[in-house]
Amino acid sequence: MQICRAANVEHRIRKTEGDKRENENRVLTMKGVEAMGETGKERWSRNERRSTREGWEGSTGRREIWDRHFARPFVLIHDSQVDIAYAPFVERFQIFLQDVWKYDITAGRPKLATWIEEMNKIDAYTETKCDPEELIQNYKQWNSKSISQPTIMASPFVKEDLPPTLDSTSTEPPPLFDGTTRLYIAYVCPFAQRVWIARNYKGLQDEIKLVPINLGDKPTWYKEKVYPENKVPSLEHNNKVIGESLDLLKYLEDNFEGPKLLPNDPSKQRFSEELLAYTDTFNKTVFTSFKGDPVKETGGVFDYIETALNKFEDGPFFLGQFSLVDIAYAPFIERFQVFLQDVWKYDITAGRPKLTIWIEELNKIDAYTHTKGDPEEIVQGFKKRFLGQ
Repeated sequence: MQICRAANVEHRIRKTEGDKRENENRVLTMKGVEAMGETGKERWSRNERRSTREGWEGSTGRREIWDRHFARPFVLIHDSQVDIAYAPFVERFQIFLQDVWKYDITAGRPKLATWIEEMNKIDAYTETKCDPEELIQNYKQWNSKSISQPTIMASPFVKEDLPPTLDSTSTEPPPLFDGTTRLYIAYVCPFAQRVWIARNYKGLQDEIKLVPINLGDKPTWYKEKVYPENKVPSLEHNNKVIGESLDLLKYLEDNFEGPKLLPNDPSKQRFSEELLAYTDTFNKTVFTSFKGDPVKETGGVFDYIETALNKFEDGPFFLGQFSLVDIAYAPFIERFQVFLQDVWKYDITAGRPKLTIWIEELNKIDAYTHTKGDPEEIVQGFKKRFLGQ
C-alpha cells in the first residue's frame, strides 16, 4: 500500500507540473502588483478580471473551462501539490471510517465535501484511485495486526512476592483502619481475582496491600472485625470496608490513579453496562451445565461472548481496548476453558475466532497472568466441587 501511495503521488505531480509553473508565475505577478499601492492594485485587479473574462467567455466551452479551472475550491485555489499530498490519504480515510464506524468526514464540512467532488473531476487523480472494497479489507487486516497490544497500556507491572494465606490459626487481624488500604482476597476465588487484576493493571501494588484468606478455614476475626458478609473480595479504604467484585472494580476506577479501565465513548459505556449485567447469566449457565451436558447447554452463552467481541473493531477486547469488562469475564473463562476441555473435551474457542484472539491477547497482560491459577489445581478443585470426584 505504501508503494501504491508513492506511485500515485509521483503520477499526479507529473500531471500538474504545468499548474505549478502557472502558480509560480502568478505569485511573481502579485509581487509586482504589491509595489503599485492600493489604487494600482485595484486597477490591475479590475483589468485582470476583465481581460481574463473577455478571453475566456468567447464560447460556452471556454466558460466551462473557466468555471472548472479557475474557480475550483482547492487548497491553493488551483489544484496543486498540496491537494496531491492529501488526496490519497483523505480518499482512504473517508471510505474506511464510513465503512467501519459509519463516520462521514464531510458531515458539517461543506468545503471538504466540495474539495472531494472537485478532486474526482480530475482524470489524473481518478485514474490512480484504489478499489474501495480492496482498500477496506486491506485496512481491516492491517488494523487487526497493529492493535494486537492495547493502546492504553497498563502501568509497568511490578512482580511481587505474594503474602501467605491466613486461616483460623491467625488469631490477630491486621491493624485495621490505620491508613493502609487492604484488599482481602482468596487466591482461588474468581470474584476476588477480578479486583486483584484491576489493582495490578493500575499499578497499585504498593498502595493496596493484599491480605489473602483461606475460604475453607477463615480466620474468625475476618467476619467479626473486617467484613460481616464473610466473603471475598473486600476492600478496606478510608476507614470503611466495602465488597462485591463488580462494585469494587468501579470503585478502583473512580478512586485510584492509573490507566483508565472505562472509555469515555458513551456507546462503549452503555455496552459495558450491558456486558457487566450479563456476567451473572453467563456464569450461572455454565456452572449449572456441569450437572448436565455443557456442550449443548453452554453454546448460547459462549456465542454471546463471540458476538460481543465483534462489536468494536479498534482492538481485540470487549470495548476494543482492555477494560473492566474483560477483567469481569477473564477469571471465569480461564476456569471454564480448562475444565470443559479436560472433562468433556469441549474446546470453547472452536468456531469462535474472536474468543480465541481475546484469550491470546489477555495472556499477554502481566497484570492478569500473575493472578492465574494452576490449571491442574483448577480442574481438580472443580471435579471435587461439581462432580464429587
